[in-house]
Order: sequence, then C-alpha cells, then structure tokens
Amino acid sequence: MLTTLLSWKQMLRIPGPGFSSILVLLLFFSVSFSALAGGTPTTTPEVKISGTVRDENGVALPGVNVVVKGTNNGTVTDTDGKYSLNVPDSESTLIFSFIGYVTTEVSVSGKSVIDVQMTVEASALNEVVVVGYGSQEKKDLTGAISTVKGSDLENQPNGGVQQALQGRAAGVNIVRNGGAPGNAGSIRIRGIGTVNNADPLIIIDGVPAGSMNDVNPNDIQTVDVLKDASASAIYGTRAANGVILITTKRGKFDEKLKFSVNEYTGVSNRIKTLDVLDAPTYTELKKESFTNDGAPIPAIWNDSQYQTQKTNWQNELLKQGSTNNIDLSIRGGGKNSSFSISGGRYDEKGIIGKSYYKRYTFRINSDHRIGEKMKISQNLQYTNVSEVAPNTNSAQDGLLWSAIRFHPGLPVKNSDGSYSSSIPGFGDINNPMYTIANQDTKNSRSRLLGSITGEYEIIKGLKAKANVALDGAFSNGYNFQIKIDDQYRRNNYNELSISNS
Repeated sequence: MLTTLLSWKQMLRIPGPGFSSILVLLLFFSVSFSALAGGTPTTTPEVKISGTVRDENGVALPGVNVVVKGTNNGTVTDTDGKYSLNVPDSESTLIFSFIGYVTTEVSVSGKSVIDVQMTVEASALNEVVVVGYGSQEKKDLTGAISTVKGSDLENQPNGGVQQALQGRAAGVNIVRNGGAPGNAGSIRIRGIGTVNNADPLIIIDGVPAGSMNDVNPNDIQTVDVLKDASASAIYGTRAANGVILITTKRGKFDEKLKFSVNEYTGVSNRIKTLDVLDAPTYTELKKESFTNDGAPIPAIWNDSQYQTQKTNWQNELLKQGSTNNIDLSIRGGGKNSSFSISGGRYDEKGIIGKSYYKRYTFRINSDHRIGEKMKISQNLQYTNVSEVAPNTNSAQDGLLWSAIRFHPGLPVKNSDGSYSSSIPGFGDINNPMYTIANQDTKNSRSRLLGSITGEYEIIKGLKAKANVALDGAFSNGYNFQIKIDDQYRRNNYNELSISNS
C-alpha cells in the first residue's frame, strides 16, 4: 500500500481537471485492489552487514555507534566489538562514531563484512597548557593541574576572577571574607599549606602579580592552576601554596578585524534574614529573665512605647543592589603583526546603602614577527578601582550585628526627624541607619601591569626568551568620622584619616 500511495501522489501532480484526473483515480483503485488481493509490490532487498570495530592498537572496541548515513537505522558494537546491521541496499554508507575517536564513514559497495579500525582524535590529546615560563601539551604533564577556559568566566555577575573561578576547579576553594561589593576573598589550593600567608602565587601573562581581581574576566583566555609541589621547581618557595597562571586573549596573525561588545545588567537581593524576636516578645522574655533572677524589673522594660513593634532593622538595612557591566574589544592581525585592544566598566552597588565597587580596565596586547625566528610580544594592563566597603564584621559597631541587636521597639527616626538612639538597658550599639547616613569613606587604587617579551628560535625546538615587566600600584584611602554625641557609642572628636601609597 505504501508504494501504491506514493505512486498516486506523484501521478496527482498532472495539471488540469477532466479525463486525466478520472484516469488517475481508476488506476489508483485498480492497483489498490490488486494489492489487497494478495499482490506483492516490487522492493529492493535489504543487505546484511557485519563486522568488528577495533581501536588504534587492534583491541576490540565495545559501545561504538554504527548508523546508516541519512537514516535512524543503527546499532552498537557488543563487548567483543562486533556488530550486525541490515542496510537498505549495497550503495549505503555506514558511520562509525565513538567519544575520543575520529568519526569514520565507510561505503558498503557490495560488501557483506566490514571491519573498521578507529583513529584517536588528536585534538583531544594535544591541548596546550601554560606551565611556568612556557607551555606543554596536556598529555605530557605529570603534575596536578586544572584548566578553566575563559569562555566559562565571561559575562558572570562577579566582581572579579576569583569569584568567577569559584567551584570551577577541583581542589581550589574561594572563601569570601565578607559580602561587600567586589570582595575578592581568599584562595586556598588543597587546604591551608602554611601557618602564615597561604595565598597562591598569581602570574598574569608571565608576570607575578598580587591580585586576580585587577583582570577583567572577559579578557581571560585560560586560567591554569598548578596544585602540587612540582610548581616549586619553577617558581621556588613562592609556589608553596600553588600557582595560578592567567593568560589573556590575544589577536591572531592573518585574522580579520573583529569587534565585540558584551553587556549585562542585574539586581541582587538578600535570600533570607535571621529570625529575631519582635518588640512585644522581646519585652516579655526580658521581664521573665529579671523575675527568674529575683531582680526588680527596670522601668525601661515597663514603658509601653517600647513594647510595640516599630522597625525590622534587617529590612531597613538590606535593600536591593544592582550590577552593570560593559566590555568592548577589537582584535585582528596581519601577516607579521597582531593585536588585541579591550576596555571594560564594572559597576556594582551593594544591598547596604552607600556600598559600591567600580572597576575600569584597559588592555593592549600585541605580537610582532621579525624575520622567521624572532618574535616580540607586548602586554599592557591598566586598572582603576574605587570602592566603599562598610564595616560588617565588628560585633560592636558592625552594621550587620547592629541590625540584629538593635531594639525593634525603636523607630528609625524620631518625630523631630532625628535618628533614634539606644538607651541604657537596650545594648551598647548605635542605630545602623544613622551609621550609614554619616558614613564618609572611600578607597581607590590604580594599577599598571606591563611587559615586553622577546623570543628567538636558536634551532628547531630550542628557544631563548627574555621578559621585562613593570608592576606599579597607586592607592588612596579617605575616611572621615564625625563627632557623635547623640548615640550610645560616642565619638568625642571629628577624625580624618588619609593614606597614600
């Protein structure tokens, strides 16, 4: 019936009504009748193909997919690498595929037995990894190493590389030191390796540098983490806690000019708050504690104005933050020179008022060929960062602790517009919203990291390489604390602190 219907559809393409259409219908009914009466339409007989699939060493390879090209007809080799499959005709083509091996196509061409030897996919073994002052093929490495591609770090809503790297490399832990915008945190490779500074050595384009966060994540090509003691053979004792090698993107020779723009924006909110007592419950438990101790209840705890819930201080302190990022880059190259120019702006506002982190980055990388044996490379990175990170760690005047401990029966502001203050018996802390309103602090830094590298091939396989680098950092700090005489914790003088380095 299938053959008959297909034939009928083709015949119905005859244009025009009339006798030809009637003739088509008569032919259709007559052929259908003959098929139903037991007639068998002519079909091409299938061809049975069998064989064995082996790897590059001649060992049987189980689990190889064998599919007839252009169809869903296929099978899988058994534990002995053998397979058997019916194909439509002797002109069919079989496709053999397996992870880590080159996909192979074989034409049947009248054969009934087809044995195949698979070839290892070379690109999977020849992945190049930066190690020390050069690079090696990954298959030649014996030390523990993790590699994270730059594409995995791009357009992540993180203030820097350290946050973006979190959870992406085995044995590498990124521990946040606080929730302030841009907080880099600490890096620990396979735990704490020393009682003093346990930070790994950071290498950016071959230059030792102190901070990963000075690099725009969208400029990174790869991040290689050397995790065991073999790294010390290259860098000495500085590598005792591991080495993180950052390689930035470069232009390619004979590459057409490429211009790209990446932009994203987002918001940040708290996930949850700590469950604390409301004003009535807090007052009730306080009274019970005095009674149980056999002590008289202070008059302040019997004052009705403080027994009514007025403020959820965590809700007042923790608002909505935002993140905005934009990156632009131009890359390209000719026969003897290539370049990469990029710039970016990252702006994060924290969920605590007045907290922010802004970073501007600019980078130029270039490579130049001089003759057939000499190559000169240049890297230049400029970073400017400004930030305000409020005190959130102190148990006395830290904002988070203040929001948890400040009395819920006090308003943010009094009826006269002044900020409410704690009183004896309610805790020796200040109104956290007062602290934010009078905060006047700012830190900024600029950093210039550049290098020029010359490389000369003495003979094939032997190169001499020289690298000259500059790492300059300029920091400024500003902190003004006003005289406080209307809060519980007082400050008797105005204090100004300015630092430059």
